[in-house]
Amino acid sequence: MLKKIINNILDYIFPQFCLNCKKEGKIICNNCIKTIKLLPLKNNIDLKDKYFDKCYICCEYNNLLIQNIIKKYKYNYIENLSKYLINILYKQINKIELNKNIIITNIPLHKRKRKERGFDQTEILAKGLSKKLNIKYIPIMERIKYTKVQAKLNKEERKIYLILL
Repeated sequence: MLKKIINNILDYIFPQFCLNCKKEGKIICNNCIKTIKLLPLKNNIDLKDKYFDKCYICCEYNNLLIQNIIKKYKYNYIENLSKYLINILYKQINKIELNKNIIITNIPLHKRKRKERGFDQTEILAKGLSKKLNIKYIPIMERIKYTKVQAKLNKEERKIYLILL
């Protein structure tokens, strides 16, 4: 209850505007959230010689709102955006018939990068999705190699960089 009161006071002092249309009220308004279309459920990536057998993509990254949500969440850490991303993941994963022995995990940031950023955005999403689905979250991976930021690389440069790792 106290958190709701504090949030109302903060909204009055620092009103929120939609990332997409700039309408006052929410960080993403109801009209704009409807512009995010989930992709049909299919195994979207060739996984020959990979360590897992399926990979699903939730939505098109070329949607400007999705790009904005991800970038603002990851680099400006607007924590409220995690709930929108978790809802997108939740809607898509509910279309999949999950094995009963499933867990949720994440590919973590390197310790140095986590310290620089102050948080691990994938861990927050994994824990939030775990809670929403009532599936156990277990951090089973560790990033041991520090890699340079790939956000400024184009698609082809990323592919080459990942091959060289």
